[in-house]
Amino acid sequence: MSILNYTFRQMKIARKIPLSISIFIILPLVIALVAMNSTDTINKNGQKIYDNYLISFVNLTDARKYLYEEFVLIKSHIISPDDESMRHAEQQINNASFNFHQSLNKFEQTLDTGEETTLLYEFKTKLKTFEELATRIIVLSQKNQDIEADRLANDEYRVIFDDMQINIADMLQTNIEGAQNLYSNNQQHFQDSRSIIILVTTILITIGLFIGWLLIRTILEPLLKIQRHIASLTSSGDLLQQLEIEGKDEISELSVAFNKMIESLYHTQSKLIQAEKLTSLGSLVAGVSHEINTPLGISITMGSTIKDNFQKFSTLLKAGKIRRSDLERLDKEIIECLNILLPSLDRAVILIQSFKQVAIDQTNESRRTFFLSDVVEEIVNTLHHKIKNTDIKFEYLIDNDIEMDSYPGHLGQIITNLFNNAIIHGFDSINSGVISISAQQNNSSLIIKFEDNGKGISKESISKVFDPFYTTKLGEGGSGLGLNIIFNIVVSLMGGKIKVDSELGKNTCFTLDFPLISPQKDNLHM
Repeated sequence: MSILNYTFRQMKIARKIPLSISIFIILPLVIALVAMNSTDTINKNGQKIYDNYLISFVNLTDARKYLYEEFVLIKSHIISPDDESMRHAEQQINNASFNFHQSLNKFEQTLDTGEETTLLYEFKTKLKTFEELATRIIVLSQKNQDIEADRLANDEYRVIFDDMQINIADMLQTNIEGAQNLYSNNQQHFQDSRSIIILVTTILITIGLFIGWLLIRTILEPLLKIQRHIASLTSSGDLLQQLEIEGKDEISELSVAFNKMIESLYHTQSKLIQAEKLTSLGSLVAGVSHEINTPLGISITMGSTIKDNFQKFSTLLKAGKIRRSDLERLDKEIIECLNILLPSLDRAVILIQSFKQVAIDQTNESRRTFFLSDVVEEIVNTLHHKIKNTDIKFEYLIDNDIEMDSYPGHLGQIITNLFNNAIIHGFDSINSGVISISAQQNNSSLIIKFEDNGKGISKESISKVFDPFYTTKLGEGGSGLGLNIIFNIVVSLMGGKIKVDSELGKNTCFTLDFPLISPQKDNLHM
């Protein structure tokens, strides 16, 4: 179990959840296939009992009846008083013989075992003698040799008839035994299939509970551990405390980034104290902790939701009430949670890197070619949950053909910080409004406008909004670094310009102007 726990911990969360869902889909399919195969076999055996035994039993019984009828008619032919009665008896004998042969032929077509074939062969051998004797008796009767006909009927004819009856009884018994054996095999197959289904279902429940336990151990518990560490860090102010790193998933990457950020803050603390630029490191750490706790809180909530979904699913499994719709609903709910959890972790990592950026004043983010609309859409999707319980709308209008060679990670950071700034300051105690993003290409440059119709910024504050650590909500969710980080990214990394226009009580508009192709770092104006 420890090996599986270790292996599961090394996997990315984006792989753990689909793998778990796949197992919950594949195993029920196995159960369904076993049940379908069992049902098919049982149906085939039932059809075989009907075709090869029931029908043959009916045909052989009919043949026995017509044979007896023919025997009785032969006897009545002997005692017929006149020629007309004889002809009538002969007609009835022919009809009985015809019906007998028809039933016997139908029975022969349904033969299933070699034993029945042997008995039928013996019966047909006696049948030939039986029919020859019947013909002789009729001829003697027609010649009025009734005494000789009666003797032949009571001696040889009667003996061969009795032997044939015994043959028919043996064939009927063989038929019944074959049907009983096939029915017993059918019952045994049903019992075996039921045992297999119960075994596979038990395995499914066991695996489901084990995977649920692994998900809790590898997702929810590490997140709670990080949250407890941040609370301890906030209360003690000891920046030398390091998070214990386990595994290689997104949470471990978050732990690594957090440790690096704390280390950077520790070195920055010394410099800021010496330069007398920071009067209270505890306030800064509190701001950092609050900012990081926001995405972590979302991640823990999503982790708890995943746990609850697995527990509900496990309950259905134990109760034997699992349906395909339950699997599809689980798949949908887990994917929705994952789509919120992973961006929240990514956002926490980016936020930590942002605080580190203040200390080292540079970034190692890579650049690539991308379409602006795609990046903005992804960012909007990750931020939408913050305003889902409000009447605030987040709109964007960007042409699909605007292509950039730049830093999509930092562009996302810019939009995220502007969004957070609008929510924290522009819509403070306001639950309705509009946040909008628009972009316009101007030859080789790009102009992006980020607007909101919130509270606006006062004239006293508008000249300080890009200063580091300037905030009106220190200790209440604001670190004072968001707009300063945006300024450094736009100017120092992307070679652009940024300005802000605002009217108190009405709106705020940030205008960003930078080239579509970011300059090389060596050519930047630091």
